[in-house]
This record gives sequence, C-alpha cells and structure tokens, in this order.
Amino acid sequence: MLDGYDRIPEALAASVRDRIRLSCAVHAIAWEPGQVDVRYRAVASSAGMRRAAGRTGTVSARAVIVTVPLGVLQQTSGEAAISFTPDVSDARRAASRLAMGTVVRVALAFAEPFWESRSVRRQAGMRSLAELAFLHSTDADIPVWWTASPVRAPLLVGWAGGPQASRVGSLARGDLEDRAVRALARQFGIRRARVAALLTHCWHHDWIGDPFTLGAYSYALVNGERAARRLGRPVADTVFFAGEAADAEGRTGTVHGAIGTGYRVAARVARLTNRPSLRHANRIGKSPTVS
Repeated sequence: MLDGYDRIPEALAASVRDRIRLSCAVHAIAWEPGQVDVRYRAVASSAGMRRAAGRTGTVSARAVIVTVPLGVLQQTSGEAAISFTPDVSDARRAASRLAMGTVVRVALAFAEPFWESRSVRRQAGMRSLAELAFLHSTDADIPVWWTASPVRAPLLVGWAGGPQASRVGSLARGDLEDRAVRALARQFGIRRARVAALLTHCWHHDWIGDPFTLGAYSYALVNGERAARRLGRPVADTVFFAGEAADAEGRTGTVHGAIGTGYRVAARVARLTNRPSLRHANRIGKSPTVS
C-alpha cells in the first residue's frame, strides 16, 4: 500500500462518505426486533472538534452492524464502552472466549537503506540484502522487521507481540525509538550511532493504550475455537457483529477477515431492508451499494 493503509477504508466508504459521522463515539444501543437507536457523542479528536465535544445524537435504523474491535466490545465501562439494551448476552459470552492480542508496530525511515551496504554484507557472509523482505530474530525487544519489498525504499517496520509488546509498549515514544534503533544495530551487527545518524523519521501508534482499539487483533482462548462463529450470529436479525474477531472461516487477525465479515453481514442486512444486493461489490475498490 504505497499511499498508506487508509486507502482501503477510503475505497470502501466512497459511496457513503457523506453519511459517516467522524469523531463520534457510540456509547449505547437500544434495540428491539426490527428497530435500533444508536446513541453517540462527539469526542475531541482535533482542535475543531474540541468545541463540539460532548454533543450527542441518535441514529435510528432497521438494524445495526457492530464492527468495533474486540477489546472495545468487551468493555463495560470507560469512554469507549457500549451498552446494549436489552443486553446481547450470547454475543458477550462469545466475546469472553476471545482475547485481544498485544502488538507494538514501529516504522523507521532512513536516509539510505543501510542494510544494503558493504559492511552489512560482510556481516551476512557477503550475501546481498538488497532484496530483504523479512528479518526474524530472537531479539528481546523487537524481534521482527520487514522492508517495503518488492519496492526498494529506506523503510523498516518493526513488530513485537505478546509479552515483548507489553514491555516495550509501555515505553515513552523517545525510549521506544531508541530501543528500535538498538535492536536494528544488534541484528545487523553495526554500531548504534550509525543507525541513529541515518534515521530521519519514526512513526508509532499506541494501539494497546488507545481506548478505541485496546490491542491489535483477536485470538481464541482455551475452548474458544467456536467463539468467532458464535459472535458472528445475528441477534433477532437486528443486531449484527462483524470484524476480524467474528470471522468463522479461520481469518481472524487479518484485514481480509474483517472485510469478508463486513460484506457477509451487509448482504444479509440488505436483504432484510430490501436494498440492492452486494453481489457485485465483492472486491476492494468497488464500493458497496448499501449504507
């Protein structure tokens, strides 16, 4: 994704852009079979929105599709928690059999791709790393890195999951950047000062601490192998759940799992509301025909 991952939601939202309420957090869903009221409030995500923060509103519809991350769905209190009236107990039980994984992802841009240099080639037994795609190691901080391959660019993305993510994810931004630089220096066998001197930009988002994500993606707990399928079951053909955690085809933890559940549920809601089918909108870049 040369222009960034947001090209995916941009393409999917093209036909309904004017109906999307940005910088608003849903806090309550009141429903009965065939009718829902989705209540939301504005949140301060920018200087302009700070003036509107706290403003509330309601959207009424025949059905609701809930696609929040699993960590948010599991919340019962806090700014991102959503209450259901009446409660959706079966979905709650299914969600309790799943957990949200912890992941730290950090992207580093450099003045040049130092891993293609002669000194690194010597460290690699004179093998060229010009076509390096993934680097896996046993590093204690950030063990996995990947390049933009097949595009050759001076960019490396670092990834740590599980206990490692919990540990480095709690660091201040500057400390995380320093840990990332040190990890690269260790893994490529070059001086830390050289890596730091070539660094031009560092990007990181705290998905673990963000109240609207609370983690990276889901996985099944012990005895939770059927939980995703159970979570994906509609409640009275009125409340529907989609997203990677609700994918019953083994694609949990993936973007295509999330998109697949969205198309499946949207098609079902379209049939309920006598809207046009989504059968012709089955690939990214072609917008769905229903909102």
